[in-house]
Amino acid sequence: MVKTSTGFADGGAAVADVELMSEYLPVKASGGVGSYEDAMAMLDAGAERIGASSGVEILSGAPE
Repeated sequence: MVKTSTGFADGGAAVADVELMSEYLPVKASGGVGSYEDAMAMLDAGAERIGASSGVEILSGAPE
């Protein structure tokens, strides 16, 4: 598995990067994933895991 970012620098996971990397290896999208929409975009792009410190915020944005 490859991880996109630590989240400690500017930027973070980018959908295009996840799409490219997921063609070759399983991907953990990490860094900059702070909303439900961000998380779903990463999963749709091929991420198998999400690394985020804002899990509560991500889940609070999920549809009922």
